[in-house]
Amino acid sequence: MAEDDVRWLATLGRRIELGMLYDCRREKVVSKSKLWHDDEMRKACVVHHINQCNFSIISSNEVDDKAAALRMDNALKASYLCGLVDVRGSAKYLEDKIQSCRQARVTVHHRSTTAFTELPLQRCRSNVKDLNQFEQKGATHVVIGVVYGVQSFFIFDRKCSSKENATEVRNHLLHVIENEGAFGKRVTRLSTPSKYGNVENIFCRFLVDFSLEVEPKTYKDAVSMAKKLPLMIEKNGVNSIPILVRLLSLNKLNPQLVKSVGQNSCSEHVLNEFQRILERTNAMQVRCNDLKNNDICKDFPQFSARFEEMSAILDNFIKSIKQKGARALLEIRSGGKEQTIRDVIRDSNQSPFREQQLSVWIKHKEHEMNTVAECLKLLAGVPVIQSQDDLNQLRSRYSRVVCFSFPLTAPDDCLIVLSQSTDSLKQTPHVTEHSLRSQSPWLIEHNATTKSLAAHFMELYKKNWNTQTSSRFVVSGFGSGVHVAILVFEQGRQVHTIFEPPKRLGSKVGHTVVHSDERSSFSQFLVQSHEDYILDICRISQSDPVESDPQILTIPLIERSSSATATYRSYSFGRLPSSDIHHKVIMLFGATGAGKSTLINAMINYILGVKWEDDYRFKIVDERGEGRQSQAHSQTKHITLYTIYGNRHHKIPYTVTLVDTPGFANTGGIGRDKAISNQIQDFFSHSEDHHMDHIDAVGLVVQASRPRLTPTEVYVFDSIMSSFAFDIKRNIILLITFCDAKKPSVIQAIDEAGIAHNETICRFNNSVLYSSKSTYGAVDSDIEDDEDSIDKVLWNMEMKSMAQLFEAVIHLEPITFALLKEGLIESICVTKQETQVGGGSGRKEVGLNHTKSGLLAEKKVESTEEKKAVEVARDVKSNRSSSATGGRIRRFFKRFRFGRARSNRDKYDHL
Repeated sequence: MAEDDVRWLATLGRRIELGMLYDCRREKVVSKSKLWHDDEMRKACVVHHINQCNFSIISSNEVDDKAAALRMDNALKASYLCGLVDVRGSAKYLEDKIQSCRQARVTVHHRSTTAFTELPLQRCRSNVKDLNQFEQKGATHVVIGVVYGVQSFFIFDRKCSSKENATEVRNHLLHVIENEGAFGKRVTRLSTPSKYGNVENIFCRFLVDFSLEVEPKTYKDAVSMAKKLPLMIEKNGVNSIPILVRLLSLNKLNPQLVKSVGQNSCSEHVLNEFQRILERTNAMQVRCNDLKNNDICKDFPQFSARFEEMSAILDNFIKSIKQKGARALLEIRSGGKEQTIRDVIRDSNQSPFREQQLSVWIKHKEHEMNTVAECLKLLAGVPVIQSQDDLNQLRSRYSRVVCFSFPLTAPDDCLIVLSQSTDSLKQTPHVTEHSLRSQSPWLIEHNATTKSLAAHFMELYKKNWNTQTSSRFVVSGFGSGVHVAILVFEQGRQVHTIFEPPKRLGSKVGHTVVHSDERSSFSQFLVQSHEDYILDICRISQSDPVESDPQILTIPLIERSSSATATYRSYSFGRLPSSDIHHKVIMLFGATGAGKSTLINAMINYILGVKWEDDYRFKIVDERGEGRQSQAHSQTKHITLYTIYGNRHHKIPYTVTLVDTPGFANTGGIGRDKAISNQIQDFFSHSEDHHMDHIDAVGLVVQASRPRLTPTEVYVFDSIMSSFAFDIKRNIILLITFCDAKKPSVIQAIDEAGIAHNETICRFNNSVLYSSKSTYGAVDSDIEDDEDSIDKVLWNMEMKSMAQLFEAVIHLEPITFALLKEGLIESICVTKQETQVGGGSGRKEVGLNHTKSGLLAEKKVESTEEKKAVEVARDVKSNRSSSATGGRIRRFFKRFRFGRARSNRDKYDHL
């Protein structure tokens, strides 16, 4: 059977039963009569009992995500956007939109399926009623299958204050819901309170396909309802309704009766363009709602009236464009061309309702509100009246009323043009672009004029403070003119439109005038024209432009919440993606001066797509640290997390978190190294604080020129590896800094030290990150070209290694923090046993004592560990029945495999 012959259709709360006829052009049931008799359908139909119930979380408010949750195809979505479908029940979720940009929303979708009833296709041809009567009514399909069930939506909203970040609040709300057991998720208790408050501030709106006596309003009510919901859907399906139907084209029953109707009435691209017009109009309504809730609107309701008028005009525009889209859609589904709906989109984009024009009007109103707010600061203490009735009462009570009036009720040309263009969607011929973009006349005036008038008003107000019984000073926003004015009313009548206080008379000054008259005459002389030309020749030269250092831009970071006692700092950059993308975590280790901070800055430049030719660079880590310190001091004091949210403009297809650890082996000595080790163990053990549960890659940052590793570095690297309870060789990547064209000598030093790592080795030279492209003048052009070519080669090597690193991370298996905690526990146990038996391992002695005979001490350690391994192996033979001894031995060999004796581990296989 062809794909166009059968269609799965979401009912959206409509009662569509088996055997009913359906018109796919108008998206409605043709009549209540059916194609087959009820008795025949009951005998022929097959019922499949299904018991499925699941919850899903929707963090986006886009129409596409809502349509996907309700399983709407493109044809049904196009019909809904054009207003052809009347949604009911839980499908009202499509029409539930946010009312403010300060509103954080997360939705939980519950879907329960109870049964599927269908008519076998081979029986659909038999006992069919007369199709002629149905064809005349416009039927195109017949219902041959019905899926019964219940759908519901828990819509959780949280209002954000002006000081809160809406994205952060939504992430917190999402985290709370994801860890709620009633919604089918694993419960994880939050150990630290959130700065965004508790669940008492979360409100719920519940949409379901059947009626309830009491609907949940709060988060706790919603959790209680979610637990009861599966029990409310009885086994016999009393509360179940059709949620999905299967349609069969009438062409299959009689090809000559009904013309074929395609499911995709218009292309997806055109549908998306039409959808964007509706979404940006809704976004403008949300901005109007936000501005209407501004504090200045409480004193001046004229602003609220403007925004309500704009919202009403936008509502009419949405209705108008939906009607035009519906007519075009019906014409296309009846055999017309797609150009009809393209014309509707074109007229809308060229009308005064285009996005650019609406944004200009919003910005003008914001400017007007800000200007009034600034003037109110100058008029502090003067009461504000909100209506003409209030002014009339004052005029009748006081002999004199002085009013500072803002002309906020003057006609708005833009609103007039928009109201006239709603039906035609075309710009009125006599309306110019200037009139659409023009501001209020009083805003066009110089701002100093308004402030000067306010200062005069306040001076008069202060001088007449003692006459408040007979005079009254007020501020209003319903001036009849187009300019800011001071209105004066005496005995109820207006005597001045624009009033300025009389100036104080100056002191009397006497003047003495002395006059003298002198006449002169000039003799006549002949005038002859004369021209001279001066020609000057000089040598000029031009030097090549000298480029300065690139501009360094600091990335704006948002500090994420953490407990007061936390030993880490967490920052984020960008917006949380609306769709689910992968999240990769890279943890960096290295000695002080290895270049971790500069490497992270290079990573952010690569992610943001900075090129060698660009005259700017980005910085996310302050490499200078706190004060002017030398490279001997670590610039990172705490474990710092930098989360870069994924974006389609970035060069990596995922969200990445870079974990920067403090540099070890600095001037802080052994105590500082131990503190860093404790910070790392604390970071692994308290994953609930920073909401991270895995690590994808461990980057060991070392300098290229190191001929060998110091005993301290070997000890620290070995201590880090001992934190893991299994072989993580595949996840360890060498990040070598200060590289040139030669092979880094540190690679051989790392192999000789027995430090396991991935085959991926990334080489970097961060010296070119912030260097200028040209540093010499025209005289040294050859040197300049050589420098540029060398720096560009190093830059290309840097970017190539970055691409290699981030590509390698994609294919690595993540290391979960649960396994890391097990590794830490085993590491601590082994350390205690080693201390009790032998007073501590020799390798730790090497790492903690920087002696001149370090290499000899390392050899001694190897032999000591080999002897200890033999002793432990013998202990296996004599204590095979002891489970505690076996656990200790297994933990010992886990650590031993990561030590420098890895190459000698085969010696003890026979034991």
